[in-house]
Amino acid sequence: MPDSLNYLKPFAITGQIGYSIPSSVKDDNTGEEHSNDLVYGFTVQYSIPYLQQHVKDIGLSAPFNKLVPLVEFAFDKPLNRVDDRHTTGTINPGLIWMGQDEQIGLEAVLPLNNESGSGVGFLAQVHFYLDDIFPTTIGRPIW
Repeated sequence: MPDSLNYLKPFAITGQIGYSIPSSVKDDNTGEEHSNDLVYGFTVQYSIPYLQQHVKDIGLSAPFNKLVPLVEFAFDKPLNRVDDRHTTGTINPGLIWMGQDEQIGLEAVLPLNNESGSGVGFLAQVHFYLDDIFPTTIGRPIW
């Protein structure tokens, strides 16, 4: 990338696509059938740690120097066993803080359409990097 576009280097786009198969086709309590679903989505992220370490140190101090603002787009399309096969989805703006041994994320969950719901939700995640926390035991290769 040319030097004039240095501030675009910390941007990242990730994506995923999958096929979801329920463990049970029918709910024993309600009789509701569950479909196989196509699940897909993508994120747009801006890595402040990458900006500070590889583009230009803009002088942010902890905890802001370890933040990654992002927007996640998540979709679900029922494929069979249900009459209503509308795609549902959410748009999830949020922040991830990346520590040495852990990662903490907070996102708002905004429905994309009427089939996705009407209320705003929140998502919180905590990830522990077990290979960094226990490098001499479960963090080692098996063979």
